Amino acid sequence: MKKHSDDPVSRDYRSPLRNQLIGLGETSIRKSYYPELQKRLAELQKFRVLLDQSNDAIFVMEVPSGRLMDVNESACQQMDYSRQELLDLTIYDLTAPSPSEQIETFFSTVQARADVRETITTTLRGREGAEIPEEITLSSASSCGEVYAIAVARNITKRKQAEDALRKANDELEQKVRERTAELTEAYEQLERAYQDTKANQDKILQLERRAVATRVTSALAHETRNPIQVIGGFTRILKRKCAEDPGLANQFDIILKETERLEHLVGAILKAAREVATDFEQMDPQGLVDALVEATREKARLAKVLITKKTSPLSARVTADRECLVMALKEIIMNAIEVSPKEGEILLEVGQEGHWVVFAVSDSGEGIKEEQRDKIYGPFFSTKRLSSGLGLSFAKAIIETHHGAISFETREGKGTKFYVRLPATE
Repeated sequence: MKKHSDDPVSRDYRSPLRNQLIGLGETSIRKSYYPELQKRLAELQKFRVLLDQSNDAIFVMEVPSGRLMDVNESACQQMDYSRQELLDLTIYDLTAPSPSEQIETFFSTVQARADVRETITTTLRGREGAEIPEEITLSSASSCGEVYAIAVARNITKRKQAEDALRKANDELEQKVRERTAELTEAYEQLERAYQDTKANQDKILQLERRAVATRVTSALAHETRNPIQVIGGFTRILKRKCAEDPGLANQFDIILKETERLEHLVGAILKAAREVATDFEQMDPQGLVDALVEATREKARLAKVLITKKTSPLSARVTADRECLVMALKEIIMNAIEVSPKEGEILLEVGQEGHWVVFAVSDSGEGIKEEQRDKIYGPFFSTKRLSSGLGLSFAKAIIETHHGAISFETREGKGTKFYVRLPATE
């Protein structure tokens, strides 16, 4: 007995049925799947058009090789490559010769965890090595079990140019500010110097006015006392001759005459310092002058119980000076040293040569000059002593300057003071 399937009638019956079933299947597929597929393809085409219309360059990259899987039209334009040329490259080729460490780090992170997003700023290199500054947003995506990296690169050339222009403008502004600040500082310093000069000139004018007053006062006193002193001297000489037989009185008259002569010399020196009488300049030995000063101040030092010592060094130079005036100036400095030194104190009188100068130095063992008094000690009428006119150092300074010399001092509170008088040396 033949099988049913081998029956020719049966075969003829099944063939049309099979064809009908196949036709129904194809019709069903066309009706159900093709439209959906065509729809999806249209959406993809639309998405591709949108990507190509984007101003930002888009790169789809394989992880971790960095091979470019896909790019949009903007990427081709920015890099100046065709799409196929770009697909033959990796992202590292576009960052050569120095691959971006930031991209390598991103790939390593993507391999560790898929969901990653990061924005970096770097430089891509197009055809012929053209450098393009880019701000790149890196993100990850997965499809069919594969992980990809997507880079959206925005050309920031104009922004960089604007930033550079802004930075340059800022640098120029800072430079102008520095220059202007320097100008203002210089102007302020000039103004400060002008103020100090004005103040110094005012102080100098005041000093000169005080000195002028002091000169007029002392000159008037000198004139008024000069004649009486001469009268005293004259009558003393007459009385000495009349009492010549009495040795005791003659000795007393000698003392009066000696003091009268000293006062006459003092008055003469004052008038010379005030330039009311002519000075009498002569060359003299500095060491001999020191000996004379020690002798002239010995008695006052003895009464004050102060020791005066001298220290001289061999020197061939001499000084040209009016003896009376110079002795008066140096003696005034020594007298001040005696007055400020304590009992059993010591005063050192030195003379030597420094280059073209003969230097007299007077050191005391007093308490030194206070800070607030140091700028005033040469001023007329300034004194820290009771019943003192304050004219001594002022006149001493005037006399020394008349001799083209200079006076200065060093002092330490509690340690004493040392005055220096420098006079031009003559051979």
